Amino acid sequence: MEPLRPGLPRLRYRIRLPNGYKPYEQALRRWAPELWFGVVAQPSAYAGLPDRAGHRQRTARPGEG
Repeated sequence: MEPLRPGLPRLRYRIRLPNGYKPYEQALRRWAPELWFGVVAQPSAYAGLPDRAGHRQRTARPGEG
């Protein structure tokens, strides 16, 4: 998946939180203000599997296949 907007890193971590996520959001904003925190709804069929082929392409050295 691409970043949600320009300026956000491609690497991110997804964690599942209960419906009452506000205490987590407040703690993250206080203790890790450099991190981006947001709610992104995914379809129920979203697998979230790693993009291994894309990762190999992005990290390949110039001139490698």
